[in-house]
Amino acid sequence: MGIQALAELPLSLMRLPYGRKGLHIIAWALMSVDAVVSGCVRAQAPAADFIVTSIGVGKIRLGMTMLEVTRAYKAARVENTVLLQEGYETPAVKIFDGDELLLIAEFVKGRAFRIRVESERFSTREAIHVGSEYGEVRQRLGEPGTFVADEDGLIALYSTGPTSIALRFLPQPEWDRRFMTDETRIVEVLVLTNKLE
Repeated sequence: MGIQALAELPLSLMRLPYGRKGLHIIAWALMSVDAVVSGCVRAQAPAADFIVTSIGVGKIRLGMTMLEVTRAYKAARVENTVLLQEGYETPAVKIFDGDELLLIAEFVKGRAFRIRVESERFSTREAIHVGSEYGEVRQRLGEPGTFVADEDGLIALYSTGPTSIALRFLPQPEWDRRFMTDETRIVEVLVLTNKLE
C-alpha cells in the first residue's frame, strides 16, 4: 500500500492515537516496506540492459549502425576499434563499464552482425550466462543444433532462423565435443546473424 492508497482510506480509519503524527508514521512505514519489497524484486530479476536474446544483447540489437550502438550505452566508455576475425579486418565497438569489458559489437556493411559477451552480468531469460556449466545449458535450452570448432574454442550453436545464440566453451584437453562434460563452463556468449546481406 502506497501513499495514494493511504489517501483513499476512509476518515474513520485515520483516527489514530497520535493524531496526524500517527498518520505520518504509518505513511512512512508503508513507503519503507514498499521500497524494500520493490528493491528485492528488482534485485532478483535481471535488468533489461543485461538480457541476451536471439536478436541482441542488452540495448544492442543486430542490424544497428555503429552510431546507434555507440549511443545505446551513453554512460559507458565506448571504444571504436578494428578486429582481425577469420582473416578479415572487422570494424567493432567495445563497450566498457569502468575497466570491465561488457560487450563487443562487430560490423559488416555498417550494421552489427555479431555481438560478443564475456561478462557474467549478461544472461538469457533462462539464466544462461558466461560461467554457466554445460549441464545447466542442456537442462534449460536442450541440446545445441550443432557444435563448431574455431580458433577460439568450441561453439554450441542454438539457431532461431535468421539469428543464432552461440555459446563458446574450452573443453580440455582438446576443443572437441568428445571432451565436453556437464562441468565445462561457458567462456563467451555470442549473438549473430546467420545470413549477411
